[in-house]
Amino acid sequence: MYISEIFITTTRGDILIHKKYRFDLDFDPKVIFLKKLRAVGNEHLLPHFKEDDVTFCHIKRNGLFIMAVTTCNMSPIFLVEFLTRFFLICKDFCGVVSEDAIRANVLLIYEILNEILEFGYIQLATTDKIKPYIQSDPVLVLANRSPAEEIASRLFGIETRVAPSSASSKPVVRTAVEQENRKNEIFVDVIEKMIVVITNDISTAM
Repeated sequence: MYISEIFITTTRGDILIHKKYRFDLDFDPKVIFLKKLRAVGNEHLLPHFKEDDVTFCHIKRNGLFIMAVTTCNMSPIFLVEFLTRFFLICKDFCGVVSEDAIRANVLLIYEILNEILEFGYIQLATTDKIKPYIQSDPVLVLANRSPAEEIASRLFGIETRVAPSSASSKPVVRTAVEQENRKNEIFVDVIEKMIVVITNDISTAM
């Protein structure tokens, strides 16, 4: 069982990553996928479909489609599991998987793809096994805040008291510089809940 191509695209249809492992397709799968995406919308796109005996399977994470294309008869569950592992490996290296993070770490993502698959066959599918072969250091990108966090920041001026990134958004894999300056650290996310009533004149009542 093998994978012919992998690509990552935004919900707008922008191709961020595209990797060919086998040249066994008579058409461009990106065109087929984007055509299907525009026809049904990203909320109604099936995670698995076939086109001319070619299997398309994707997962959607953080506003991104991670797609695998294959000409062999593979289980959709197997493909979803593989794509999920690939997503988690990218998260381990980059800290957060978003459009900005992928654009900033294109070389790193391609290195991961080179190690995780060989001619379309799965080789290494865990962070620990891939780590020794990756040469690029990740470029850290902050995770996007939710609308509620943005509103709270503007209303109450808490932005200066919020850490620049949470522990869950920090990469598991250390860079070479971090290895040299390694310290025994523990990161704790402190979550506060606040209930606020906003009146018609935009004033607040606690």
